[in-house]
Order: sequence, then C-alpha cells, then structure tokens
Amino acid sequence: MPVLSLLAWSLVPSLLRGVMTLYLYSLGREQVANAITIAALVVQAILGWLLIERWGAPGAALTVILVEGGIALCLWFVLGGLSLRRA
Repeated sequence: MPVLSLLAWSLVPSLLRGVMTLYLYSLGREQVANAITIAALVVQAILGWLLIERWGAPGAALTVILVEGGIALCLWFVLGGLSLRRA
C-alpha cells in the first residue's frame, strides 16, 4: 500500500486534534494540551522506532495514524470531562 494513501487516514484525527488543542488553549488549559502532546511525543518515538524498524515507511505512516488518533481521543475525553464539570 502506498505510504501517502496510508497517511491520508491521519488527516481527520490531525484536524480534530488541532481544533481541540486550540479550544483548550482558549479555555486557559494549555498545560493539559501540552501534557498530552508531550506524552504523545514519547509514544510516537517508541512506536515509530518499533514499527519503522519492522515495516519501513508504511510503519512510519501507521505510527502517525495511531498517534494522531490517540491524541484526538485523549483531547476528546478531556474536553468531555471539562464540559461535565462546568454544567
């Protein structure tokens, strides 16, 4: 499978991550967004090291897909928790 076709799957989670990160920044919750981003950086480094060694460029694309999706899910749960506390 071509690498760019795989990377196309990361566009939606990446867009959602960007929007939710900016929303957290607007709420003054930068530390939460930054903590999730730092944790994701560590996960991406480890996962990338494992998957690139095994599958090369498709492994790198899979790493991006998984990490972007994971960040988007984490931010989604954080924002869901924030909206419950404000209600």
